[in-house]
Amino acid sequence: TDGTIDIDDVTFSTCNCTQPGNGGAIAIVQEDDGKIIINNVQFTSCKTLNGTEVYGWGGAIFIKTSVAASSLTLDNFKLTDLVFSFDCSSIANAGHYIDIQSLDTADTGANIETKYLLTVNDTTNLYTNETYRILYMGIKTDDVNNGQNSPSKHCPLFTTCNIGEYYVKTGGNNQKGCFDSSINHCLNFDADKLKDTSNLNGDGKYIVYVVDSTTIPNKLEITQASTEFPRTFRNDGESSTAFRPIEYGTNGQFDINGGNVLFNYINFVIASNSGSMILIRTSTSQASLQNCQLSMGDLTSNSHQFIERVMGKLIINFLNTSTTEDISTVIDLITISAIEGDVSITSGTFGTTTYGISSTSSRVISASVGGSVAQQLEISSSSFTQCTNSNGNGGAMHLEIGSRGEIQLNGITMSGCQSKSGGAVYSTISGDGKLTIKDGCQFISCSSSGNGGAIYAVLNSGATGIFSITGTSSTFTSCTVSSESGLGGAIYLDLASGTETQYDLTGASYSTATDKLNNAQYGKNLFIKAANLRTAVPLSSQTKIGAGTDEYEEANPYNLMGYDGSNILAIPLYYIYSAVKNEIYHVNNAVESYTIGSGYNNTFCGHYGWPCLTIGYGLEQSSISNNRYIIGIISGYKLRSQLMLKIDSQVIKIQNSIDDSSKNPAVNSILLIEDQGKLSITAGSVSFDKITFSINENATAGYVITGESESIEIIMNYCQMIMRSGSATIQSGLIELSKGSLSINGLDVNDIRIQSKSMIKVNERAGNVNLESCSFKRLTRIGTNSKGGVIEAVIGSENG
Repeated sequence: TDGTIDIDDVTFSTCNCTQPGNGGAIAIVQEDDGKIIINNVQFTSCKTLNGTEVYGWGGAIFIKTSVAASSLTLDNFKLTDLVFSFDCSSIANAGHYIDIQSLDTADTGANIETKYLLTVNDTTNLYTNETYRILYMGIKTDDVNNGQNSPSKHCPLFTTCNIGEYYVKTGGNNQKGCFDSSINHCLNFDADKLKDTSNLNGDGKYIVYVVDSTTIPNKLEITQASTEFPRTFRNDGESSTAFRPIEYGTNGQFDINGGNVLFNYINFVIASNSGSMILIRTSTSQASLQNCQLSMGDLTSNSHQFIERVMGKLIINFLNTSTTEDISTVIDLITISAIEGDVSITSGTFGTTTYGISSTSSRVISASVGGSVAQQLEISSSSFTQCTNSNGNGGAMHLEIGSRGEIQLNGITMSGCQSKSGGAVYSTISGDGKLTIKDGCQFISCSSSGNGGAIYAVLNSGATGIFSITGTSSTFTSCTVSSESGLGGAIYLDLASGTETQYDLTGASYSTATDKLNNAQYGKNLFIKAANLRTAVPLSSQTKIGAGTDEYEEANPYNLMGYDGSNILAIPLYYIYSAVKNEIYHVNNAVESYTIGSGYNNTFCGHYGWPCLTIGYGLEQSSISNNRYIIGIISGYKLRSQLMLKIDSQVIKIQNSIDDSSKNPAVNSILLIEDQGKLSITAGSVSFDKITFSINENATAGYVITGESESIEIIMNYCQMIMRSGSATIQSGLIELSKGSLSINGLDVNDIRIQSKSMIKVNERAGNVNLESCSFKRLTRIGTNSKGGVIEAVIGSENG
């Protein structure tokens, strides 16, 4: 108290002290009314030296003062006209020239500056120059902690305190304190200051500024989970938008083991590291990437994961891949395991139209989501361009979604992505997992060598979840698979038994521009493989599958198709969600090789554009649907074997074909009678309307139509009988009525040459026969026993 130390016109040269000492040249304790006057003093090569690793503060001067900052004046605290050589230093990086322990460092520094209590010769802007921050420092008395230097609690006296802020820069020195970007920066993440666990995982702030570029030679294990002070790695300025490269050494890795980490404006440079670049491995871990980039460096191929999320939370906002080079990888860039923790990716740019991301068996994102704890992966407003996986599934994404797992793709764009199956996205769904694509996603020019040019989605057996495309229309443009063998140019959907209803493609929109159409062998826009296709695509479900207008889909049956169970017949979905028009079940077998419209017996046949193959099967389909038994014969149908018609108490109607869009219902349909082709009616009523019976000379002898039961009724309206072109003589007549009744109206028969048969034969036990408005011209019956060229009848007691 009341003591004074006055040092004037003195030089201290090569003075030092060893830890735990402070002040290489001078150490002063100021109490109460004590006074310190140091004037015109020079310090040369003064240092504190390594010893016990505590204290060692103030390379030239250390002052411990208990005087309140506001009470410091030129009368009691005068440090003027001082000179320090550049090599004065503190072993603890705590004030290489001066270190002051006081009640409050910021207040002490502010009072010294305001009252000009410190002047140093040959300096520029002593109180504001950032390059001086580590030279003149202080520490609060409450933070002394017995001189522990890790973590350092020292702050610059005059500039903003940045405890926990570190700088790495080309040409730096890892033995320095990393405290600034000018003279005390470190070289890379191997600096003691950066990897010291009391700093890296301490309670306070930890920010590493990458001034230009740096490396991470070895693993940094981060366990500090502070939300107030996440471990932060960023470029060198709050306002800068420049990416700063971090290149990985062989053992380089950010190992986030329960910690909370933020990367901002970092360019992660792929190098020869042995593991994943960022590992997130415990449930309390969190990593956030804001405005970051991934690039290849000097490598031609990447063999290490960029991000491996085992557990914990991952947030990515604005992540770009290189815009100056392709990325070639043999491993998934981002992997997400199905254990615990949500993942959010927003505004990512993966690949460009010039530089893509290619692999033979890997994807940009491989995610497994779901488990005992609910998990969500959300990818929004991101683009995936030229992402190629030539021998694997999913060019950009491979998604496995289990119980309690949910993945949302919102407003993303996938362009030019390619793979074996699912050019852009390959997904499997189990349990109550959900995959939702919404809000205007775009799939452009994606392709696969297998199925699903853009998307391949599987709902596994037992799944109760859903695959959906909803909200603002998501568009599919120029997406393709092989036109010779591929299914689903845009979407391939595989629905196991019990999952047939668990999808919704309401928001899907397929291009109709002629130069931007999707393409495949079957299902140019959509292909559904379902255990039960009728359950998957019920009547009037066109909205659910994203179908266009009825007129468009009927004219383009290859756009939407599917398999029913194990049947590998590709069926146009239009003919599944649409009812058979006018309840007329059409048949066609005119074409020997199958094509759409040529006729095929299946659950959904009967449409004019999707007819059944045989009359018998058509009758079965008609009875299942409406119990009316109406068959429409498409011209050229060939009857080559005997067909038994026996339906009690019902009318079978066999008529001409009717296509509401173009077919004139007044035009007869031609039914070709060949070989053993016969219609034998043994029960019920059969009506023939507007049928032209064309008899081939190879048709066996007999009659095309026979009535063989008393209860039957044969009705014929506006039919014709002709000889097949090129036939000289036929051996088959039109009708033989043994029993039952016959009514014919408007029959037209012309230019017939027949062997030993009449056109119509009525036997003795037949019932009533009525012919009206019929025309028979130029008929010739040849052979022996030529009785009646048009009608041969035996009228008995039962004829009426």
